[in-house]
Amino acid sequence: MSVAVPNVSGMTSGASRDDDVLPSRPAKEAVREIFVVSAVGLFIVFVLAALPGGNEGVYRAMGLAPVAGAVVLEHIGWAFGAYIPILLGFYAIVIGGQLVADPAAEARIRRTLGFTAEAMTGALVPALVLIITACIADSSRAGALFVVVPVAGVMFFLAIQLGGFIVFERALLLASAERTRDRAKERLESLRQRSRKPIWLVVVANAVAGGLLGTVTTLAVTRPTGSILALLGLYALIGLGIGFANAHGMYTFRTAHDRMSKVMAWAFATALYLAGLLLTVQLFVTSGPAGGAGVLVVLVCSAASTLWPRKGAPRFLLNWTIQGAATGYAAKTITSTYVTNVRKIRELSQTPDADEPATLRERIGAALQALRGDAPLRAA
Repeated sequence: MSVAVPNVSGMTSGASRDDDVLPSRPAKEAVREIFVVSAVGLFIVFVLAALPGGNEGVYRAMGLAPVAGAVVLEHIGWAFGAYIPILLGFYAIVIGGQLVADPAAEARIRRTLGFTAEAMTGALVPALVLIITACIADSSRAGALFVVVPVAGVMFFLAIQLGGFIVFERALLLASAERTRDRAKERLESLRQRSRKPIWLVVVANAVAGGLLGTVTTLAVTRPTGSILALLGLYALIGLGIGFANAHGMYTFRTAHDRMSKVMAWAFATALYLAGLLLTVQLFVTSGPAGGAGVLVVLVCSAASTLWPRKGAPRFLLNWTIQGAATGYAAKTITSTYVTNVRKIRELSQTPDADEPATLRERIGAALQALRGDAPLRAA
């Protein structure tokens, strides 16, 4: 669908540009991007409220949600008062007339405003969820929903409309696809040594192995009063969580295309390791060395499986270490990326004047490249 753009600068002469249209895309693409930002925000809020403390931290976070929602409810008015005018201003800039005459700059402004609107709206979702939680916990506050929900609906409507204008020029898409293809080809050369097993199976196997070693360590120090099977399950669960975090970090590290992405790939896993070390120290202090030593063994086993070098490693270790499995999964993803971009380049080269929709990853990557000035821009 397309939205006609009136020529504001030409109103004095009574002329209008009937042939000018703003390129747009389906609303579901904008909804998907807002959902991703919202999910990340909710996860961050939950982690900050729950850590440290394990299961007690989860219960504490659930108890804090209504209290935090009540506080947010007191401030949501000025937040809406700032968000709505900003989004309306963005919409007026995009629909009512552009600030510059250069079509390439206009397209870049539309994308920037669209991404900003989606990020603003997605970032406010955790606050809305806390408000709903507070209203559920205290029915006397439920009346606020009759104000919050309609205003939030207006905010989402504007963000989705603005996100619909995040459309990239063909020259930008073609340049981005060529760079991605070349980068994938180079990366595949360094990922030849990898696991042939499914990554989920390797992570589960490492979790079970770490749980067994942790349990044996605890039994070697002292005889636990509780169930040994429950202790094994607890250690395996810790190993499973840290294992999936390590696998995600290694996968992101292998598929990253810049230094910052490689550094950020380990942020979540590092945070879990710090939490695990804090838990280890706490167990050493409160329960003696048995529990702390068991958790420490689980962490060390997972770290060793993740950091074990692939060069010169036997096939068994390549198959059953998190390092090899995450590298194998990354190789599959990069191979798929290479094939997809080769096909994309062929389609873009054969039909240079047609509009081609971009995937979520392509839109984000191309937008960052455009903002840095790495790719040429051409009017749509």
